[in-house]
Amino acid sequence: MAAHPIQALGEAIGSVGVDPRAYQLSSLFQGANDGPAKTAAKITGVQGPGKRVDDSTYFTSNEGIPFPDGAHSKTVGGMPVASDIHLFQKQQHFNRSKNLERMVHPCGSGAFGYFETTKDVTAYCKADFLKGIGLKTPVFTRFSTVTLGREFPDLARNPRGFAIKFYTGEGNYDIVGLNFPVFFCRDPIQGPDVIRSQYRNPQNFLLDHNSLFDLLANTPEGNHAGTMFFSDHGTPQGWRHNHGYGCHTFKWVNKEGKFVYIKYHFLANHGQKQFTADEATRLSGEDPDYSKRDLWRAIENGEEITWTAHVQIMQPEEADPDNLGFDPFDVTKVWPKSQFPVSIFIYQCRHLA
Repeated sequence: MAAHPIQALGEAIGSVGVDPRAYQLSSLFQGANDGPAKTAAKITGVQGPGKRVDDSTYFTSNEGIPFPDGAHSKTVGGMPVASDIHLFQKQQHFNRSKNLERMVHPCGSGAFGYFETTKDVTAYCKADFLKGIGLKTPVFTRFSTVTLGREFPDLARNPRGFAIKFYTGEGNYDIVGLNFPVFFCRDPIQGPDVIRSQYRNPQNFLLDHNSLFDLLANTPEGNHAGTMFFSDHGTPQGWRHNHGYGCHTFKWVNKEGKFVYIKYHFLANHGQKQFTADEATRLSGEDPDYSKRDLWRAIENGEEITWTAHVQIMQPEEADPDNLGFDPFDVTKVWPKSQFPVSIFIYQCRHLA
């Protein structure tokens, strides 16, 4: 019978005069992965362990070693033993499997699809995925609430996250946005305050819009977003009946190095729809996962779920706050469509799975 690899290694090392205690220590763990049947057979000598025929899936340890038996602990006299590493690792993995959820956008759903370029914009942008008509780029879009937890009804009043990741030939390109074209603050140091103003009241752990009204009263530039929050835009009909906006001002650069400023608008071809406050409240109780379920069913049923991407374009010489009357890089402001039309640059963003 061939020697155990550790034993063979120890013998080879020992033959050249090296201290054999390393092998002696490692030999203590040679049977650590034996299953209950094999352990019992070794102890009693009554019955051989046999060979288990099982083509089902199996657990592995943190080190990638298959569990001998994922459904039974190693025991002696019917009592679990402290040397059962698989028992402890399974319990430890379970205890740590639910991590603290992220501070914003913890509740959401995503879908894979593709982004098809249907108009040549190389005069404005040199990005590889925008170069050719008919070029398709894989995308992943995530829809979410912002401040509400994973277990909270996804129809509750809240902004909706609308984030797209483009898997382009030049690397990933991310557009992180909302179903609002504006945000609640322009100064990033106020970002945590915006989020906390929509959290539960730490004194009684109840939802309390007074804190949001306090923020809006002291941050007047956020009242555009605040108005949308308390309108029916704060209670859309699920994830898919939303327009999406990049919110921020982006910069497109062409191959000559010339640039323009742009804003992204993703308009739902299947329409933008909202619930009233009463409808959203009722459905939050009847189906807390309405948005998730609606998106899943629509994809499973093969329904058309597409957005058309448009952009507003601003030339560098137009981006003068004194002439415009507003800062074009202020995320609390929109660009007037009368001055900067939403151009018909059409890209189909289609979701399949």
